[in-house]
Amino acid sequence: LNRIWVIVWCVAGVVALVCEANPNLSVDQIRELLEETATDLGDTGRDNETGAGLINAYKAVSRAKEMLTQAKVEKSPEDLLTEGQRMMVGNNLPAANQRFMRIIHTGDFANDTTLAAMYYLSEGYYRQGNFRGALSGFAKLAEISPKSAWGPKAAFQIGKCYKETPANGTAEANLTFQKADDAFTKFFQTYPDHEWVPLAAVEKANCQASLGRTAEALITLKMFMERFSNRPEAVAAVELMQRLEGGTADPLAP
Repeated sequence: LNRIWVIVWCVAGVVALVCEANPNLSVDQIRELLEETATDLGDTGRDNETGAGLINAYKAVSRAKEMLTQAKVEKSPEDLLTEGQRMMVGNNLPAANQRFMRIIHTGDFANDTTLAAMYYLSEGYYRQGNFRGALSGFAKLAEISPKSAWGPKAAFQIGKCYKETPANGTAEANLTFQKADDAFTKFFQTYPDHEWVPLAAVEKANCQASLGRTAEALITLKMFMERFSNRPEAVAAVELMQRLEGGTADPLAP
């Protein structure tokens, strides 16, 4: 308990110095500033063991002063997108999502940057385990811009969201797997030549196997091997085929 209080006091002291250097900062800005200026520890970027890293008072105060003296210039959507992508690489998903939402709020859905922000925001939700939020974002993107570079990717991710959504009981699990199966089928039909078709084929076969439709899963996998045997996804396809042919219907079984 004493060690925890020491940590709290240290962080509070740095926050006080930051606020003294720049009293205009919001709570969210202070948190982001402390995370961005922290000395990284352990795995690269934010992680569950060391968080954002070791708090760095000197860098934090210096950055706060810079923000105070800099002229207030509204960042362009492109700059916000770049910042958000960088934060996703560092696994700072809440801050990344804030950047993407600021772009989306401009309402310019004819702009590729806005479409990219919609995709990455949905991906951020997915990585946070917010599959409903991710599904809503991907579905909206696939609806408003099916012919853009982001439309096919969003359509594929709809199936992934259904497949990964936690379920309560067998009936609900079967329903989500069926929705995922349907989503991957729609992806094939809409974008038959897209580079993600091999990925979708393996995902679809996994859904069919999880639903107990082993024969259909094997047909899907054999069709995959006829077209894509030289793709990296073929390894997963062969492993699943062997498992199914050996009598294990559940692809997640050991």
